[in-house]
Parts: sequence; C-alpha cells; structure tokens
Amino acid sequence: MGLDSTVNQAVSLGVFIVLGRLLEPRAFGLVASAAVVLWLLRVVVDQGFSSALIQRGQLTSIDIDTAFWTAVVTGTAVAALTVATAPLIADLFSQPRLAAVMRVVSVVFVLAALDGTQSALLTRAMDFRSQAIRRLAATFVSAVAAIVLAATGAGVWALVAQLVTFESVSVVLLWSLADWRPSFRFSRASFRELLTFGASVTGIRFLTNVGGNADNLLIGVVIGPLALGYYVIAFRVMTVINQVLALTLLQVVFSAFSRLRSDPDALNDAFYRSSNLVSAVAFPIYAGLAIVAHPLIVAVFGAKWTPSAPVLEALTLAGLVQCQTIFSSQYAIALGKVHNELRWTTLLVAGQLVGFAIAVSFGIVAVALSLGIVLAVAWPVRLMWLRRFGGLSPREYFRPYPRLVGATVAMAAAVIGAGQLVTDHGSVIQLAVQIPVGVVVYALALLLLARREAMAVLEGARNLRRTLRDD
Repeated sequence: MGLDSTVNQAVSLGVFIVLGRLLEPRAFGLVASAAVVLWLLRVVVDQGFSSALIQRGQLTSIDIDTAFWTAVVTGTAVAALTVATAPLIADLFSQPRLAAVMRVVSVVFVLAALDGTQSALLTRAMDFRSQAIRRLAATFVSAVAAIVLAATGAGVWALVAQLVTFESVSVVLLWSLADWRPSFRFSRASFRELLTFGASVTGIRFLTNVGGNADNLLIGVVIGPLALGYYVIAFRVMTVINQVLALTLLQVVFSAFSRLRSDPDALNDAFYRSSNLVSAVAFPIYAGLAIVAHPLIVAVFGAKWTPSAPVLEALTLAGLVQCQTIFSSQYAIALGKVHNELRWTTLLVAGQLVGFAIAVSFGIVAVALSLGIVLAVAWPVRLMWLRRFGGLSPREYFRPYPRLVGATVAMAAAVIGAGQLVTDHGSVIQLAVQIPVGVVVYALALLLLARREAMAVLEGARNLRRTLRDD
C-alpha cells in the first residue's frame, strides 16, 4: 500500500501539473462540477455492501453474490438516471457543456458496480499487492491518455478521458487478478442483513461526500467555473498530500481494526500508533506548505494559477486537522458503531454546510478557511465522542503533540529564515533552498525532541523497504 500510494500520487500529481499547464482553469472547473454529482451518486451504487463484506465475521458465498448483483442493478439505474437528467444538471451550474460531460462520465457508475465486490474481497483478505498493481497500471494508462489529448487540443475532454480510462483499466485488471466470479444467485435474507449494516455506511459516505463537495457546488453555482478552477487546483494539492500520508494506512487499518475489535486495548493501541505516525509527518508538511504556498503554485503550475496560492494557504489548516482524525471513521465502523458514526457525520457535515454558505459570498479563500475552522472546532469533540464508546484516551492520543509541535516550530522558523535570504531569486530558487532546510531541521529537531516518534517513522520506512525486497 505504501508503494501504491506513493507512486500513484506522484504520477497523478505529475500529470495534474502537466494538465494544469496545458489546460485553462475553466476546464478544471467544468470537470469539478461534474465530479460533484459523480461522487455524490457513486456512494448509492455500493450501498455500503463492500464495507459490510469486509467487516462481517462470517461471510458466505450467497452474501457475496447478493452484494454484487445489487451493485450491478443499482449502478446501471444510476447511470441511466444521470444520462436522462444531464441537461438539468447543466442548467443548475449554468454550464451548457456540462450535459455532454455528464453523459460520458455516467459510465463510471457501471464500472463502480463491477469494482466494489471484487475489491472488498481483496481488502478483506489483505491482498493489497493485487490492489496496488491494478491501480498503478490504471494510473499510468489514464495519465498517458489525458496528456496526449490535452496536447492535441482536446481541452476538457482530456480530463474526462483520464477519469473514464482510469476506472475502465482498473476494473479490467481487477477481474484479471481476482479469483472470485459471481453466480446468478440472490438472497433476500442476505440482502436485508447487508443492508442493515450498509445503510448506515452509505449514509456516512454520502454525507461525507456532501461535505467534501458542497464547497465545489457552491463555488460553481454562486461564483462560477473560473473561480472553481482556481479552488480545485489548491484543493488537489492538499488532497494529494493527505492521500500520500494516510492512504498507505487507510485501507490497511480498517482490516486490522476489524480483526482487533474483540481486543479493545490492542485496537486502541493500533489507533494511537497509526494516528501518531501520520501526525509526525503531517505537522511539518502542512506548516511548510503554508509558508511556501505562493512560490510552489507559481513554480509548479505557472503564473496563471497565482489566485490558487492564498487558497492553498487557507487549506493547510483543514489538511492538518483531517490528518489527525483520518482513522477515526474506520475505528468506529470496525467496532460496529455505524449508527453513532452516522450521527456524528451528520453533525459535522451540517457544520461544514453552514460554514460554506456563510463564506462563499466572501470568495474562495474564505470558503477554504471556513473548512479548516469547522474541522478544528470539531476535532476535540470527535475525540470525546470516540472515548464514549471505544475507550480512547485523549491524554494518550495527545501525548506526543508537545514534542511534535516543538520540532515543527523549529522547522518553520528555519524555513522562513531561509526564504528571507533568497526572496528576490524567483520561486524555483526559493523552493530549492527552503524545502531541504525544512527537511534537515525537522529531522534533527525530531530526533532531539521526539525520538520515539522519529524511530516510528524510520521503522515504517524499514518495513516498507523489507516488504519491497521480499516481494
């Protein structure tokens, strides 16, 4: 998973940079508008059955067949509905070209239906090697398709092709690598059992997607596609960082947490270690990103994306907090507390919607900042919530934080100082000086102030190297 996440995100970011230089902001805004609808409805296709297949202690073949055929029927229906309502969606965003885009990307719902059950079985078996192979291959193929089309003047269709190609190649390889094949069977009893668990998971994912896409929706409708394009670029940088930091562990910890749910002490210890490991890396990255956001955007994407820089600065707060709580949902669901998790997600998303609705009239920077403020306020409440039904100790959770903050402050001071020395030498030179200084100073400060956390990071790197060598 470490190899999958790192290489996948590196390639995706590289392609995103190339496309950012070849395409105009409006193209990104148009596809981002389509993505709002896509990710909201994609949750409905799975109905939480994939998580149910992973979480269940005993799993029968009829459960698997029922989950698969339910997804196929639902995915086909959602795709047909999207095609039929494409003009209405385009009218909502006041973008006539969006209708054609929606009709093409609707095929993703059918592909998602063919993906969910097979992927869940591999995750349940902790066969992350097969998952990594198919995602990496899909990333490379879709990257080539997008760049070729963008270079030949395809515009927004380069981004659409990247999305559809990734999903298509991923599904084809998944079925080539996985052994399971469906039988033409369906059980009403199994459907009801899966739906009891899956309905709450679906609610959680749907609300999470609402919270994650409401900012794009409001910006696209209220301000317009150009502003949305600037916002999407900044948000994409934050998303890539979060995925590199946490996606390596995210799918692994759900399987691990599910296996440890009968041993509360071991489960809580796994949660502390996973969270602390991500925090030790996230603190310096987001502090440094807030400092170098402007030269980074200009150097990587070009001067035409300069309005994205202040948005990225504002988003660093949200990114940092998200990393601190990124495993909490897996923890709650592994314990079977899906109804509690659904209530929490409802409250959190409601707060985000209120924040976005207030902030959107003040511009895209205000929207970005509102997300960070809502998440920061909810963070300690979230921990107390988990303590009620899981027995987590906030004191144990926050134990390494003073040391991590001290090391981060030392790093930030060094980066700011280095930047002052080369402030007149252009964005590329600034980054070339500030980033190495930040890495060296934080590593030294971490060894002095938080040796335990430093050793955990090094041990994770050693384990990854051993795994790659053995494979």
